[in-house]
Amino acid sequence: MTKCCMYVFALTLEEVAKGLVKNNPERLYYIARDDDGYCPHLDRTTYRCLMPYQRPLRHRKNACSVPKIDQA
Repeated sequence: MTKCCMYVFALTLEEVAKGLVKNNPERLYYIARDDDGYCPHLDRTTYRCLMPYQRPLRHRKNACSVPKIDQA
């Protein structure tokens, strides 16, 4: 999981209109956050994005990658 899974950022008008990205009902043009503060599109089992190809524009512009964890 990366820090970007907790970023709060504005969505474009187009992203909100498409309805693919969950937005905050109290702040309509901002991405939603679950009760734990993380993105609702984060799979809590695999820690991967559930919609990697539909991520919001601001998210796609940032290189967010899941760091590899060495398991000994």
